Amino acid sequence: MQEVKHTSIRACSIFINIWCADREINELKTQATERDQLVNRLCPSAQSLADRLNLDLKADGHCAETDFVRGTGLNESIKFQARARWLANTFRFRKWLRIAESGALFVQGNGELDPVSPLSFLDTLLIERLAEHPKTLVLPFFCGVYDAPYSPESMSGPVILVRALLSQLLSLEEIYGGNGTGKDGLPFLSFLSQDKIASLEGGSFATFIDTIAILLSSLVSHYDSIFLIIDGLDYFDSDWEIETKRLIKRFVKLVRQFNERRRKGTEVIGSLKVLLTVSTYLEYVPERGKGVMKLDVPEEVDEDGIDELSEDE
Repeated sequence: MQEVKHTSIRACSIFINIWCADREINELKTQATERDQLVNRLCPSAQSLADRLNLDLKADGHCAETDFVRGTGLNESIKFQARARWLANTFRFRKWLRIAESGALFVQGNGELDPVSPLSFLDTLLIERLAEHPKTLVLPFFCGVYDAPYSPESMSGPVILVRALLSQLLSLEEIYGGNGTGKDGLPFLSFLSQDKIASLEGGSFATFIDTIAILLSSLVSHYDSIFLIIDGLDYFDSDWEIETKRLIKRFVKLVRQFNERRRKGTEVIGSLKVLLTVSTYLEYVPERGKGVMKLDVPEEVDEDGIDELSEDE
């Protein structure tokens, strides 16, 4: 009889423990649900953020310039197009394009400052080809030909550039539709506090770069590759050298961070490919290595665009 009593007590104790555990789990689920609901209420939508920043997601993305540059290049001389072919045939360009890891390629034309150069033309052909791949995201900007009708006169070129990149990111279905989530499982824009949004409203270049970097860090798990294709940064070098240098450094830092994430093997992510092309030269170019490659276009190029770089270079 005593043994039956002890058995009943143990069974009752187990039941109470299970009930308490279930209650704690339900409370945690409720708290998580309430947290998510609060985050969703406080998290800005892509359109509301665009409205606060006075961004026209279509116009301020500056994607239309790609068609203008492509059309200009198609009507240029054979010599002009040969310089574009030269870059496409180089070992370093092909390596940067094909390797699985993230990488940054800096190409200097060492010619005249032109709004549309042979390198600009090649960029548009690359963009057109990459658009055929659904799991590839391309974010372009052409510094020599952008038009900013909605921007204040005092806004710097680099700020217009990062506003354009943010506009393109906000237009993505994953973000604009509000259905996608970042690597922490929360909405893509949940990291933006009111202070950060106010800083963006004030035109803070640093906050724009940080915002773009965080969004790219989340999106890289949604795409096989993300391409940042920026042409004509030499247009910004003289007037906004500090901002241009900061932008380049952050792009390179992102490339190296993504490669480190890939090497750890704890998550499946795509690659970040950064292509910076200029018709002249850049005041600042980081050292080669650790995901960074550089190319200088020779003064004279064969009209067939033959590659004269060996694979060891």
